[in-house]
Amino acid sequence: MLSAKGYELLFARIDQWVANKKGKHLARVPMFRSYLFINHAIGKHDYIDISNTKGMVRILGDRWDRLAIIPNQEINDIKSLCCCDTPVSSHPFLNRGDKVRVTRGSLKNTQGILVKSDQHTGLLVVSVSLLNRSVAVEVNCTDVVPI
Repeated sequence: MLSAKGYELLFARIDQWVANKKGKHLARVPMFRSYLFINHAIGKHDYIDISNTKGMVRILGDRWDRLAIIPNQEINDIKSLCCCDTPVSSHPFLNRGDKVRVTRGSLKNTQGILVKSDQHTGLLVVSVSLLNRSVAVEVNCTDVVPI
């Protein structure tokens, strides 16, 4: 409906294995469940028009003139992931400083603080409070979850 009204939309979807009664099969699922991205200069009329669209719950932001904006680089990254041949899967959001737990490999169940992360790797710091000492190890960011 929004596309028919002239809004530029991005509904990011990825291929993912899903299970049903017949077994597992590959399906195209939303990359970010329940989110639709709109690239449009939105005035008060547009805000009301979009808000009243069937299925729309709300627009992110404080009000029509203070909308949440996603940086162009992040949108371009999402578009790239939608078109790539590499498998893409959902992952918990991590920030530097988050307390995390390793889920796989030789460090499984190790907990620490993620102090650095880039596209693939992060630096996990494990501390011994009583000694006021810490050690750091490089980890695969897909192997850690927030705790």
